[in-house]
Formats: sequence, C-alpha cells, structure tokens
Amino acid sequence: MPVLVWLVLAVLLIAAVGGWGAVWWEKRHPSAFTRQPEYLAGLPEPSWADWQRMSTAEQAAYDGAVLEIAADAEDAGRLAVEALLKRNTLYRP
Repeated sequence: MPVLVWLVLAVLLIAAVGGWGAVWWEKRHPSAFTRQPEYLAGLPEPSWADWQRMSTAEQAAYDGAVLEIAADAEDAGRLAVEALLKRNTLYRP
C-alpha cells in the first residue's frame, strides 16, 4: 500500500511540474493567438529604413515571396468558397 501512495504522489508531482513547464514554454514561444495585441506589441516594428538597407536582390526575393503567399491565400479562399457553394447546392436545391 505505501508503494501505491508514493507512486500516485510521484505521478501527481510529475504532472504538476509538466503542466507548469508547458505553460512557461507557451508564454515564451506562443503557438496560438499570435494576432493578439499583447503578442504583436513585443514584435519589432518594420521600418522603411530596414527596407532601404536591403539589397535589390533581397528586396526582389522578398517581393516574390510575398506575392507567392498572396496567390496561395487567394487560391485557398477560392477553394473554400467553391466547397461552400458545392455543399450549399447539395442541401438547398
């Protein structure tokens, strides 16, 4: 019986330490709610000077990446709308 009590206490202690560690890690490296004002306030503010310091090749690569992300977002939005329209026609003749 005493072994069972110690085992339960050990499991509870490990769970408590693991829970505290998970909360501590999540506060330092958030995986969700990254659009919250508290999170965005901690990010560095992009500036025009940073852009001007970039070489022309870096600016072109950045522009290309941004345009590719925008195109992917547009495609994803179009696919979502098409899926919703298809589902809507199935249920509403």
